[in-house]
Amino acid sequence: MKTNSRNRWLTLFLIGALTVMTPRWAMALTPACTPVLNTVGLSYSVGGVPQTGINSATSFTVGNKVNLVVTRTDAGYVSVPPGAINQTLSFLVTNTGNANQRYRISYREPVGGADPFGGTDNFNATTPGIGAVSVASVTTGVIAPGETYAGTIVSDIPVAQLDGDIAVYGLLARTLKVDGTTLEDGNAGSITSSYGTCSTDIVLADTAGTDDITGARDGAHSERGAYQVASSVLSFSKTATTIWDPVNYNTSPKAIPGALIRYVVTVSNAAGAANATLDTITDTLSADLSIDPDLKVASGAPLASLASESAAGYGFKVTHVSGRTLLTPNYFTTTADSDGVNITGQIITATMGTVLPVEAGYAAGELQGGESVTLTFNVIIQ
Repeated sequence: MKTNSRNRWLTLFLIGALTVMTPRWAMALTPACTPVLNTVGLSYSVGGVPQTGINSATSFTVGNKVNLVVTRTDAGYVSVPPGAINQTLSFLVTNTGNANQRYRISYREPVGGADPFGGTDNFNATTPGIGAVSVASVTTGVIAPGETYAGTIVSDIPVAQLDGDIAVYGLLARTLKVDGTTLEDGNAGSITSSYGTCSTDIVLADTAGTDDITGARDGAHSERGAYQVASSVLSFSKTATTIWDPVNYNTSPKAIPGALIRYVVTVSNAAGAANATLDTITDTLSADLSIDPDLKVASGAPLASLASESAAGYGFKVTHVSGRTLLTPNYFTTTADSDGVNITGQIITATMGTVLPVEAGYAAGELQGGESVTLTFNVIIQ
């Protein structure tokens, strides 16, 4: 639009001058305490003669928009075995406001509460704490806008917990002033930002977290994580079968003196359960029994004529059911040696770290989910 010296219309020019000129959508929030000066100018003419322009200025100070968010950094359940110590749930606390803040970090223990992964809390960990067991809360250093604090909940897991048990915990962050003691409450007051320290308006702008004190706009935020117990699910059994007697031989044998009784001890780990490391199997025989040193095979013949399942002197058999290759089956002597199964007096001891040695995909003594191992031997009734 063109103007000339005869134009009697007043021409109004509005000029806004801000201390920060970068567009708001292209940068972080304007720091609290920033002074914003706005000047408006009026130019005009009278009788075609330009007059001295008129300016008017106003200013204000940017207030503190208190905002934060707690996020969980664990992708899913933190898997823990029964009896484990110093188990960690991990979180990030992010200052999404526009002033420097400190935070008071504590944990929440929602008994029976839902976890973020669809389960439900059914036990409490032992001595939970922030950063270390039994620490009720910590206060962070100064966190600038956009910066984060890595918070953890550390707990011990009771040894009695079962596979699949869940313990839910929430990490709660409450906003403090930079003095580290005063909670931000939404009242105007002193604040500190990258610009400096000032006294100005304070607005709580946080959303509601899972376990906040009162909900949205309370200067706090929280998020939940969860432990899930991954345990072996072992079953343990012993069966006794009469396989031969000195009268009937192997035809409907009965448990009479001189008879052979076959014992089978079985340890099974449920499918999908955590791997178990077996230590020892101990079986104390009654004084009425003696070990069959040769693991005889029942037939219609006297005891002295019965063949051994493996070889004379190999009275113990161990069989592993599943993918393990070293035991298909394996036989062990009844003499005192280091082969892994021994009998001393009436006490049979199977050292499973030796019986189930290290091999590809297995640690010594390991029984994986869906697998079982059996110890077989014969005894003679006295």
